[in-house]
Amino acid sequence: MATLGLASRKRHATVLCSEYQLVKHHSAGDEILPLPCNRWSCDYCGPRRRHALIRQAAAGQPNKVLTITVNTAVGQSPLERRQMLHNAWKILTKRIMRQFKWKKLHYMAFVEKTKRGEPHLHILLRCEYIPQQWLSSQLKELIGSPIVWIEQIKNTGQAVHYVTKYVGKEPAQFGTLKRYWMSRDYELEKTEVERQPVFDRNTMVIQRERYRELAHARYSQGWTSETTEDGWQRWYRPGQRSWERLANDAREAAALARDGPAQPLMGASAPVAAGRFAPSPSAER
Repeated sequence: MATLGLASRKRHATVLCSEYQLVKHHSAGDEILPLPCNRWSCDYCGPRRRHALIRQAAAGQPNKVLTITVNTAVGQSPLERRQMLHNAWKILTKRIMRQFKWKKLHYMAFVEKTKRGEPHLHILLRCEYIPQQWLSSQLKELIGSPIVWIEQIKNTGQAVHYVTKYVGKEPAQFGTLKRYWMSRDYELEKTEVERQPVFDRNTMVIQRERYRELAHARYSQGWTSETTEDGWQRWYRPGQRSWERLANDAREAAALARDGPAQPLMGASAPVAAGRFAPSPSAER
């Protein structure tokens, strides 16, 4: 098995959740790019997505957090009340902008599931003062739930604390409804988005196989591997040399075919027959 550096081993470990891969086939082996599953329940993808959510929340530099609750006497199920929350917030955003004469309302909303399985909606806001009593009266009218909290956020660290507290391991999901969403211009500092690989149908194929099982089978068969900086896994068939040496061999073969064998340098000594010595330059003088 090829020896991988610490960083490479970490990257190698992170792709074991993959069920789909991009594959480039070569005579010496394969280049494989495992595609993460992106499930919140995944041991790798879940924390990665959670950290990305926290970065997005902080990037909006919110100064308030609003919590909206539901009335369990209204609606037939938590799923229905979750949909009611979403609809109420859409209406409330329009009323807020109309009431306070704002052109935009910058927010990021995410869902929490209480111990009783009911939805709460937590919303990070970047806006001026909104009276709590006015919000309460609006939500009593919209969904029969006047219990509303709105608090001032002092700094970005406090915003991260709220997200970490309410999201927990992952934002709650009811049915197939969204776990979180945000307004178009919420992020003041655009967070780095993970670049998605470009699929080239001329050189790549899509393969479906559990990468953990694929790696185990290949190692047991004597394949070796290495990880590139961009996350591709280079797999070599048993006995094959490294990709760089194969590439050098290909370049040398191409040069030989183009230029022919290397010619001796001008002035170089001619070959000497076995058992005889070439005269030194001083002897010739």
